[in-house]
Amino acid sequence: TMPPPRRAPRTPIATSSRDFVDFQWWDASGGSATAARERLKIRTNALVDKDWYSIERVEVRHVPHIAKFRRPHHTILLYDRGSFVEGGRRIDDLRRLTSMPLDVGVDVIPALATFEANAQPGSEVSCTLISLDADQTRTVLGNRAVAGVLAPCFNFSHGLVGVLADRLRDLLPKGGLENDALFVESALIFLFREIVEA
Repeated sequence: TMPPPRRAPRTPIATSSRDFVDFQWWDASGGSATAARERLKIRTNALVDKDWYSIERVEVRHVPHIAKFRRPHHTILLYDRGSFVEGGRRIDDLRRLTSMPLDVGVDVIPALATFEANAQPGSEVSCTLISLDADQTRTVLGNRAVAGVLAPCFNFSHGLVGVLADRLRDLLPKGGLENDALFVESALIFLFREIVEA
């Protein structure tokens, strides 16, 4: 199958920490504008925090919500098996307004890009967030891993990405970091390399 459509990498326009926004959550069960919605208290649980990557878990499950973030690092969203959205997602100008399974491939959010999601009733969302430091990844991957080389993409599963995503999808929610830490780190290296070179 052909990979999903991708657009050219964006030029970063923000460089100071005040321009970054970590996850914000709003109730999506009523109201017409984000500003008028009630804020939700959804926790992200940090699993690993290394020099070049970090891994977090978030489980929203069936709660209707709007989520938004803009991070200084590349972020890969790896949705749990059975995750499904009734609504849409946006990464900057790239939009996917459709109801669909989320547990295929990965969503790729480049550093400094804004991610927004709208999950209406009927959605079931839990995922692992893998953040990759754009500068530190040079140490691991060399010059292929420079800031800005990633293009935003939804459900990206080209080449080995789909296989690696499925394996990580099986390990990470089940505490695979404790027993398979070396495998997980190696898989992340290959996953990121495959995404960069796709």
